[in-house]
Amino acid sequence: HVGGVVAVAFSPEGNYIATAGIDRKVCIWAITEEDPLHILDGRSTTLSLAWEPSPHEAVLLIGMQDGTVSLDELMQGRLRAQALPGHHAPVECLAISSSELRLASGAHHELFVWKNVSDHWTPIFDLGAPPLTSHTEHRQVVVTSVHWTTTKTHGRVLLVTYMHHGVMIYDSEHWTRLRVIPMQGCIVSASIGGESNQLAVSNLVSGFDVYSLETGASLGSLRNPTGTGLRAVPVLFAHNGNAIVGGSTTGIVRIW
Repeated sequence: HVGGVVAVAFSPEGNYIATAGIDRKVCIWAITEEDPLHILDGRSTTLSLAWEPSPHEAVLLIGMQDGTVSLDELMQGRLRAQALPGHHAPVECLAISSSELRLASGAHHELFVWKNVSDHWTPIFDLGAPPLTSHTEHRQVVVTSVHWTTTKTHGRVLLVTYMHHGVMIYDSEHWTRLRVIPMQGCIVSASIGGESNQLAVSNLVSGFDVYSLETGASLGSLRNPTGTGLRAVPVLFAHNGNAIVGGSTTGIVRIW
C-alpha cells in the first residue's frame, strides 16, 4: 500500500489476510508470504472488509466509499470482482452471519440486510433509522458498527451501534426492534465478548463502556485518556470475553 491502511480482515480459517488502503487498493496476503497474492485496484476507497464464512476462504466482501459493496472471488489463482450496488453513502460497516448467510451493511444512516441466494447477495430489508428523542433528533444518524450474535433471551440477533443514537438490537427472523440501549457521548466502535454476552463500546467522551446484552444494563466504564482532540479509537474483547484491549490517541494500548 501507498499511504495508510484503513481495514484489515483475517479469512475464516486464518490462512489469508485482506488489507485495504487509502490508495484504493485491496491486497490479499497469505500469512506465510511477504508479498501479496492478489492486488485489486478499486474504483473507490475501501472502508470495510468481511470474508464469507467458508472453509474455502474464497469470497471477500468489500464496502466502498461510493456506496458499492463489491464481491471479490478467488478462482484458480485469479481474482474476479462483482459490484453489488445498493447504498447511497460510504459503506463503513460489514458483518456476515455464518449460520444464516446474511450480510448486514451500514452506510451512514442506511442499514441494509442482504441474503445469499444461489451464491448471489441480494438486499432484502432496509431497517431504516433508529428512533429519535428530544436529545438526538437533531443529531446526524451514523452507523458505526454491526454485529451478528446470540443471546439467551432472544436467540440470533443483529446488534447495531450508532454514533449518537445508542445501540439497537433486532430480531433476525422478523426484524423487530428488541431493545434500545441509550448512551451518552459519541460511539465510534464496539466489540462483543464471546460467551460473556457483553458489549464494549468505544466512547469518545467517557472511554470504554461495558454493557450486558441480556439486560442492556451498564456494567461499568474503563477510563481511557483521550489526549487532545476527538479521534476514533478501537476496542476489542479478547480471550473469549475475559479481557478488553483498547487503543488510544497517545500511542498506548491498554488491557483490562
